[in-house]
Amino acid sequence: MKKFVFVLMPFKEAFNDIYMLGIKAACQSDKVYCERVDEQYYEGSILERVYNQINKADYIVADMTGQNPNVFYEVGYAHGLGKKVILITQSEADIPFDMKHYVHIIYDRNGISQLKEKIGARVEYYLSNPEENTCDSNALVPYMNGFELTEGKTTQIKMLPKPSFGSSLVKSVSYDGKIVILLYNASERLLLFENSMISLVIPNNFPVSFYSPVETPLPTGDIKKPISRSSDICIFPKDYWGITLGGTYSITVTAGTSIKGELWIQINMATYKYPFEFIFTNEGADAPV
Repeated sequence: MKKFVFVLMPFKEAFNDIYMLGIKAACQSDKVYCERVDEQYYEGSILERVYNQINKADYIVADMTGQNPNVFYEVGYAHGLGKKVILITQSEADIPFDMKHYVHIIYDRNGISQLKEKIGARVEYYLSNPEENTCDSNALVPYMNGFELTEGKTTQIKMLPKPSFGSSLVKSVSYDGKIVILLYNASERLLLFENSMISLVIPNNFPVSFYSPVETPLPTGDIKKPISRSSDICIFPKDYWGITLGGTYSITVTAGTSIKGELWIQINMATYKYPFEFIFTNEGADAPV
């Protein structure tokens, strides 16, 4: 049976050649077929039909160009169903902040043939590797601020002070207020996260603040802060996905302070926990003037 690719994009004449020559042409073979809702005959409302076709589809191609609110909403629905979504756009500026960690194919309006090749390559990979389209936790290697994390074993992460001048009697020291998380794909194949989430479990007084839409109190007194709802993160072989938390500001704590937390990676109902401990050291601080 052929796989079904359903296309979400603005219904404007300017997109017709992109659809016909770039998307549909890439998804027409003896293995796959492609349709847009305006090509179909149906009864009832168009919204009901779109949701029905998203449910039915094996793969979704969505053009995010112009930040069309209907397309954004429909992509969110597809992500919620765990669909494999191929995102395309003419401009990186059209990718909103909370979707920048999703892989997008950025294409030139005058380079539709290149768009066709890129979409075709992604679809062909899905067709050729159906059993490899989900995330294998054993192939993931998480890093925090350059330190490799290990499941079930606490990794100590030294937080070195920012350069400063002052008296040696001062006990509080300024540190870089950022956390950089990287996920490395150690395998030889594409990894896709489906219905997954990445979170930090940290104390209430954790000194680095960053935005999280939901904070869940835990019985331990810590809080769980989701940092990425990764319904469709794609990590290519021997490549990285990353996110930076916190700002470029400094944080000030007493040298010698240690703070423990955990990085949680939840994949298909399983939770993998990577404990860490920040050690705020004054090693390498400037000598007093």
